[in-house]
Amino acid sequence: MPEIFVTCLKSLIKAQRSTRMKELMMSYHFFDNINGLKALGKSWPNKDMVKKMLNSLPKSWE
Repeated sequence: MPEIFVTCLKSLIKAQRSTRMKELMMSYHFFDNINGLKALGKSWPNKDMVKKMLNSLPKSWE
């Protein structure tokens, strides 16, 4: 394989992993906030939680 192809492929894999990590951290923060509010006595129906989660997704997911 040409070296430039390998380098490009490695770069794409690294970018994909970085994007995935950001997505996981966003989910973690969302649910951490929700759980913190639940501990204070605030809760939402599941359908409202789904709406909030979907609205928090980046525009690139559309």
